Amino acid sequence: MDATRLNRQLILNLTPNFLGQYRQYNYLMYIFECAVEVQNLSQSIVQLQDKEWHIYSDTQQPTEIIGASFQGQQPILKPDEKYTYTSLLPLHTVFAFIQGSYKVLDLASKTTHQIITPKIVVTPKSFLN
Repeated sequence: MDATRLNRQLILNLTPNFLGQYRQYNYLMYIFECAVEVQNLSQSIVQLQDKEWHIYSDTQQPTEIIGASFQGQQPILKPDEKYTYTSLLPLHTVFAFIQGSYKVLDLASKTTHQIITPKIVVTPKSFLN
């Protein structure tokens, strides 16, 4: 699990899990399931509004995943609450990294914050040894 403190108020845990590979046309695809957990450590109630992920691999231009929802939701997190979801991530290579951002609304102050994530490596655990 790659736990990353996004700022003083949010923690992101992203756990990539390699599911396997398959051939699509003439390309070998590597399939990962990414479990994502966002925890609110602030004293405010916040709402996750948008996410933007940039996926970098060694063979192609970055892939962007931009969405105004998290599996059809814009979750509201009270202090100390967590929100979890999973996403499938098909890649053309066995190694990649993800970097992105979240847009978070503080419901009390009505202020919006753009929170940048650090780079997160996505590769089968066996490749890291």
